[in-house]
Amino acid sequence: MKAFVTGRTGLLGSNRVNVLVVASYQVKSLTCSCEKAEQLFLIRTFEIVDGMCFSFQD
Repeated sequence: MKAFVTGRTGLLGSNRVNVLVVASYQVKSLTCSCEKAEQLFLIRTFEIVDGMCFSFQD
């Protein structure tokens, strides 16, 4: 199965991705900073997608 998780570098997102990976899900994760995600998770069993959920304009 596949899952998409936002906020991978946060407390809830990181725990959720770990649970999904252990359950054999293919996980894609949205993060604001690929650099931060790569530093935090040296052994990566999921795909990182760089971006924002919301784009605010004046």
